[in-house]
Amino acid sequence: MKGLYKIFSLSLLFLFSCAGNKMSVHYIEMSTFEPAKVTFTPDIVNVVVVNNMPDAIVEPFFFEKKLAADFQVEEQDTVFVNMSRYFTSMMNDKKYFNLVDIYPDRTRKGDYDKNVRLLTDEQVVDICEATDADLLISIDKFIVDEEIETITPLSYGQPLLFYPYCQASMFYSSGEMFPQGVTMKDTLAIMASRIEKEDRKQTRDGSRRNIMLLAIDKFVSYIIPTVKREERWFYSYQNVNAGLAEEAAKAGDWAVAKEVWGEALEGETDVQLKARLAFNIALANECLDDLDGAAEYLKIAGEYLDTTGSKLLKEDFKKYQVLLDKRKSRFYELQEQLGYTDTPEENKD
Repeated sequence: MKGLYKIFSLSLLFLFSCAGNKMSVHYIEMSTFEPAKVTFTPDIVNVVVVNNMPDAIVEPFFFEKKLAADFQVEEQDTVFVNMSRYFTSMMNDKKYFNLVDIYPDRTRKGDYDKNVRLLTDEQVVDICEATDADLLISIDKFIVDEEIETITPLSYGQPLLFYPYCQASMFYSSGEMFPQGVTMKDTLAIMASRIEKEDRKQTRDGSRRNIMLLAIDKFVSYIIPTVKREERWFYSYQNVNAGLAEEAAKAGDWAVAKEVWGEALEGETDVQLKARLAFNIALANECLDDLDGAAEYLKIAGEYLDTTGSKLLKEDFKKYQVLLDKRKSRFYELQEQLGYTDTPEENKD
């Protein structure tokens, strides 16, 4: 169902030289997977998304109320009607489940009660049987409140503040409700440079669509592990094999880079250079998904560094320690979510 995704380097850029005649710093942008807020069992492979939101008259923007009394607001806001379609499409793009399908019927069509009304056990069972789904995600509420930040709505460049709120419930195919629902709140700002009468509806619909896509993207991250970009760095080393290690790192061949740095570490006598080389090996281990090995060599690097007075290096190493600890603390949770079943029990704490 869910293969284990490896972290990978996206780019490496030379930025600046460090103090010392044998080292320079290279920064990389690394993509890692951030665990989702919820963890599903391996048997959850097919998902159906149900639009369980009520119909409602959509209020116009604040400036539309103030400036255009004749502005007509449709009862059926097509952006909101299509919310479940956007949501389903994004989930399928992640390729986390085998199939994420949309239930064709809106369960609360013609219902104008704005309160959340959960699906019944019978509705869940019927829908899951009809769609062969193991999990049902019911989108129960999606609203976007908005306001203009200032009280002078005619000025150019005003930020429109949006407050999207999304609430969903999840059910097993048996009708049992998943213990964790998902609620997402956010605040977003969009600059509105044109609010002339002929542009009001286009501005309104376009803004709501963009807000919806942003909100759904964040909402999906509650359910599916998502890619997160993080900064890392390593130190080049000016010896006979320096170019080999650097080129290997740039090509993402961290095993070769690790081997070259390891050989250099054995022959180096300068303590600060040994600390940097051990740091590089720690990074290579992380890029090879060996977080325990990364922690081991970062500890070795710190021991070398304790004998020197380089405050800048110590600060850099502490920064990396925080990043590595965070990844380690959630690594086994991520493995479970991605279907990596041979996680050692003693490491799940």
